[in-house]
Amino acid sequence: MKLYLKTVSNWNWDKIANISVVIGVFLAILTFCHSNKQFNENIKNGEQLFKKDSLLLAKQIELSQEPIIRIIPENEVEGEIANFNLKIKNYSPSKLVNIQIFTDYFVAIRKKNENISLISFGTISTHPNVEFSNINAFETESFNISFNNTLKQMLDFYNSDFSGQRMMVVRLTVKYDRNLDGQRYIYKKVYIIAGHGDYLLDTDERGIRAPIDIFNLEDIKRIIGTND
Repeated sequence: MKLYLKTVSNWNWDKIANISVVIGVFLAILTFCHSNKQFNENIKNGEQLFKKDSLLLAKQIELSQEPIIRIIPENEVEGEIANFNLKIKNYSPSKLVNIQIFTDYFVAIRKKNENISLISFGTISTHPNVEFSNINAFETESFNISFNNTLKQMLDFYNSDFSGQRMMVVRLTVKYDRNLDGQRYIYKKVYIIAGHGDYLLDTDERGIRAPIDIFNLEDIKRIIGTND
């Protein structure tokens, strides 16, 4: 009887020990799985936070600078008489929307010892001549300006017996919004209408400025308030 109890007792402790080992291994596996799951979740959360922070930083950088848009070619454009193909380029990392381009035409005049005056020609309209719904970052769009009737009116005045200096110019006013925050911006570009009306110039090709009463394109830019 004593031998039997001893055998049973030994068997129970051995069994308990084996079960404890199994339970310990099982708990270790559970702990490892939980730790591995937590580790993967931490990585995922870290990636999401990094992505979120990166997007936030990109937006902050985008909002910190004014989006730049330009009419090109900037210096000299050759076209048909009163008809020009131009381009508008977004030089910024911002997507731009609601782009509107307005054109108006002037003969700048100056009589001796008088200030420069601008005489407007053509039909004045509150509607844009050209529109684009959007221009993505660093993209370019093409457009056309045509002003044959207006040019005839300008030439009639330009070639008249008016005494004084004169210059025919076209102004392009671009209004656009930054897509990120809806902020509106305005850019103005001025060209001299030269040749027979088949050249646009953003440089004064008439030579040196002296004497002082001779005005040039820079004078006109200051009056019109261009961004160049």
